[in-house]
Amino acid sequence: MGVVEQPDLGAIAVTVLGAGASAAIGEELLYRGIGYRLMEQMFGTWAAIIGSGLVFGLMHDRSRCHRVGRHIGGPGRWDVARDAATP
Repeated sequence: MGVVEQPDLGAIAVTVLGAGASAAIGEELLYRGIGYRLMEQMFGTWAAIIGSGLVFGLMHDRSRCHRVGRHIGGPGRWDVARDAATP
């Protein structure tokens, strides 16, 4: 049998933080960079502010995330697995 090495906790922390940061940056670019700009061109500034906020909120609604995530393998899968494991 081989020797099992201890995991590099620093590398794990950097990976987890990097993944979280890249997801947040990606969302900002999608909703505020692309979605807002398209809505602003079509409907005006105030409609774009409200519309992009509503779209962002609906996509992060927890109950909606569960339903959508189960079908496409998105974040809902993690929530369902975590909730099932919680007593």
